[in-house]
Amino acid sequence: SPMNQRIKLVVDWLSGDYTKSQLARRFNVSRPTVDKWISRHVDGDLKSLAELSRRPHHSPNKTDDEILARIVAMKDAHDKWGPKKIIELLRIDDPCTAWPSPSTAGQWLERLGLVSKRRFKRRHGTSHREMREANEPNKTWCADYKGQFKMLDAQMCFPLTVTDHASRMILACRAHPKIMTKPVKQAFERLFQEYGMPDVIRTDNGVPFASPGLARMSTLAVWWIR
Repeated sequence: SPMNQRIKLVVDWLSGDYTKSQLARRFNVSRPTVDKWISRHVDGDLKSLAELSRRPHHSPNKTDDEILARIVAMKDAHDKWGPKKIIELLRIDDPCTAWPSPSTAGQWLERLGLVSKRRFKRRHGTSHREMREANEPNKTWCADYKGQFKMLDAQMCFPLTVTDHASRMILACRAHPKIMTKPVKQAFERLFQEYGMPDVIRTDNGVPFASPGLARMSTLAVWWIR
């Protein structure tokens, strides 16, 4: 909506990543219009639209608008991420700021039209046989990206782990700079060469193991089947 467009423009301005001329081109408006929207909203209207709680959600050095700008910028960069993951990473990146709870951040993003409510669909095709407990080693493997964290050099680390379901043996633990299909495929190529192929590979429904497409089959899942 036009209101959401104005809010996003102001949030982009508060992020410090854009000049007013860049914002004019980005939102296809004139420079005077940019000045008008910023002057109209930066003094309080943006805050009143987003602030849903009377509790203070900011540190002494950050305003609510600045906090909101960081949350929206993270959402714009990672459209698939929910408020829980966004707040988790912001707390890692800037632990000195009193970030709002994920539920509050979710309400803010929803007010700005940046969150669509999920439609829960009944899952089809999952049999009890596929989910039965493994009673022999090397029959079922479990793969997952564990919780990411920030290292001492300020780089993010996303640990990929692969375990044998029956023996609980850790088959692989790889540190990746981000979640990507290629290094996961390379890790499994080495595991297949060393241990052979299991009957089942259990994963969650996240990237890169699943996709929102037909049958939730990702490129990696199709490669496993082949």
